[in-house]
Amino acid sequence: MKYYDLNDGEYKKGRLTEDQMWEAFRWLFSEKSLNDSSYKFIFLKSIIDCMERKEANGRISFDTLFDRFTSISWSLVLKYRINQKVKARGKKASLLEQDLLDFFESGGYEKYVPISEISEKSRKKLVKKVKQDCKRYVVGALYGDMKELLYSFSRKEEWIELNQQMESFIEKHKELIESLNYYKWAVFYQKINAETTARNCISLLAPGFEKRKSESIYRTILAYEFEREVPETMNSIELLFCAEDMSQDMEVSKDNLEEELFQDYGSMRDYLSNPIVLIEKLKRQKGIIV
Repeated sequence: MKYYDLNDGEYKKGRLTEDQMWEAFRWLFSEKSLNDSSYKFIFLKSIIDCMERKEANGRISFDTLFDRFTSISWSLVLKYRINQKVKARGKKASLLEQDLLDFFESGGYEKYVPISEISEKSRKKLVKKVKQDCKRYVVGALYGDMKELLYSFSRKEEWIELNQQMESFIEKHKELIESLNYYKWAVFYQKINAETTARNCISLLAPGFEKRKSESIYRTILAYEFEREVPETMNSIELLFCAEDMSQDMEVSKDNLEEELFQDYGSMRDYLSNPIVLIEKLKRQKGIIV
């Protein structure tokens, strides 16, 4: 079944165990989930960010989701110039990149500006374009990769409706699910972007980030751009990538826990079943007293 071609889908009914819900995420973050673009990572992040923005009928509109989708993509494409799709010979950049670059060039912008500085009218026009071009390639695809458990959707009526069991599960394990999403998202960027892109990105980060030689530059960018929107929040992605209250002289070795967590998918559920233990272990490895 070509899930990306579906016009609508209904999430599977019935009571779910935690194991079944972890298995859906395990599949999504494994090598079995095929990606030729970053769309699924961005869309999952958009859903998590928009869970509290439901309409009266309990659904989340595509307008809401793709407004966030566009906002997330804006800096990645226009500030950092990160490719969002595997580039094959004779193939163009992703529709997402084309939409953002066309908007930027037609608007006459001489240098990068945050999306918050774009007028509401122009932003709505851009979001509408991104929504029309990207909804076919991501809504059904993520629905399929999540074992038809995460949401129901209608491309024609432009909404998703979250499975309440999965929504509660995400709320319970939000920080760790987001950490996994960031990690696989960054690994994807690392695979499809040239070394020159990574080097060029370093100069755009705030002082201190470029010193983090042991970190993937793409993980650093994702943490810097999206986890700092609520600066007082300390969560697992910050513990993994942004523990800046550590001594600058402390030497950070390669994180064996991170290797095991993200490469051995068979044991992933065991780690994630107890977030408190995991976070405390991460803190100890990063030199933060608990």
